[in-house]
Amino acid sequence: MSVSYPEFSSLELLDQYIRNYETENCVQLWKRDSRTIEKMKAVCPLKLKTYNPELKYYSIIYACKKGGRLFKSESSGLRKTSSYKDNCPMAIKLALNSNGTKLKIVHMTENHNHPLDRQLFKNMPKQRKLEMEDKVEAIKMLKENCNQKLVQAYLQEKTGKSVKLKDLKNLRSSSKRSHKKRILNAEQKYKVALFKCKKIASIISNFSMNDFESHCNQLDDIIDLWSQQTEEVIVEHLEIDQEESMIP
Repeated sequence: MSVSYPEFSSLELLDQYIRNYETENCVQLWKRDSRTIEKMKAVCPLKLKTYNPELKYYSIIYACKKGGRLFKSESSGLRKTSSYKDNCPMAIKLALNSNGTKLKIVHMTENHNHPLDRQLFKNMPKQRKLEMEDKVEAIKMLKENCNQKLVQAYLQEKTGKSVKLKDLKNLRSSSKRSHKKRILNAEQKYKVALFKCKKIASIISNFSMNDFESHCNQLDDIIDLWSQQTEEVIVEHLEIDQEESMIP
């Protein structure tokens, strides 16, 4: 008997579905693989004559946090590395439908090779993360020297999340750092960004070829997004300059 899977007309609806699935099934998912529509145009141009550009993806695979292929280093072996993955087979595969208007689930494997525990799930950092409104309220209470355990109990009751004392400590520390941030010039920002990019390169260079390509695709998506934002800023500045030049 064929299974009817849901379809999504926007990434917002897909994100909501994934969040609900995580909560209902006590599983944390990650985007293990993806192919963008822009990149697939060269592979299947006829199929992609018409499509919804807001969907962005031609295909996506979500997997359990412990999913993916077993880690196998292809480096020289000089660095000692480890992976949290246990080769869990659970996965949700989506693809663009025939007329390019929706992303649809084409296959689901819901079996795990490890136990699922709701309490463990609630204690994961992603599930403990507070909304911005709650963060602001917590920081305000901490600045007023409220008892941290009382703040913790208040947030747990209000949000239903498993807020830990270390979360409040990190929140207060990040708040203090944000007030001490210095303004960097373009050259200094370039050096900071380059350092972080080198760390990323060092990490993913030890992944298997399949995982390496998957992460490179994710980096390409980030580059495309940031490039568009940069172009928008440049256009905005040009428009402002043009308006100022018209002022007598």
